Amino acid sequence: MDRVFIAHSFSDADRPLVQRLGDIVHAFGATPVTGRRLGGAVLTQEIKSRISDADVLIALCTYREDKSGWPTHPWVLTEFGFALELNRPCIALVDSRVAWDKTPYPDREYIPFDAGAPYLALLDMVEHLGVWRADAGAPIQLLIDDEEIIRAFLTNRRSFQVRYRCGREARFSQFRDTDRVMLDAGGLVITLPTVPSRDHHVEVEISADRAQWICAVSRQYISVKFERVNS
Repeated sequence: MDRVFIAHSFSDADRPLVQRLGDIVHAFGATPVTGRRLGGAVLTQEIKSRISDADVLIALCTYREDKSGWPTHPWVLTEFGFALELNRPCIALVDSRVAWDKTPYPDREYIPFDAGAPYLALLDMVEHLGVWRADAGAPIQLLIDDEEIIRAFLTNRRSFQVRYRCGREARFSQFRDTDRVMLDAGGLVITLPTVPSRDHHVEVEISADRAQWICAVSRQYISVKFERVNS
């Protein structure tokens, strides 16, 4: 879990709670990401990109005093919904004055909080981040020395795509894309951002133009090559 998107309003009243959430995310070794400086009220392509790049999303649903019919800030719910479409782990922190059952997501899990004393809710949030952290695992890097794949990367970068899925006991997750591909002295380095644990197996697919490659990766073993140095 490297990046956590925090969907929130940009009112001065909400700033202290947003800061506390950011501090908690930092404490887990992750980077908090928001839509600040991008307008916030519209789900722009840049905000979509930030949510897509994040591993999880926290929606801070604070009370909104107006007569628009929205129980909380509409763009926060829109960002929450977009993350759900991407199958990202999501949780909403919901002000007790907000009618969560009036939102488009009444059946989704949420954490209620009292605006005057949100600390118990923040403790619940710590527990969720701990579970997400354990499930997310850590990134792994693959070194590809296949000349055909390297040539495909160099000549077809626009169509070059890498996706992967993780599984255990013959049950695999959905495929996730990664654009963390770079050319190194030893070959092509592909970073898989989130692989849960050492007993998970990973399936990787590479495609470029009309060519496709597939491989299985196990973190239980490290493949090494030995050279004979004496007789």
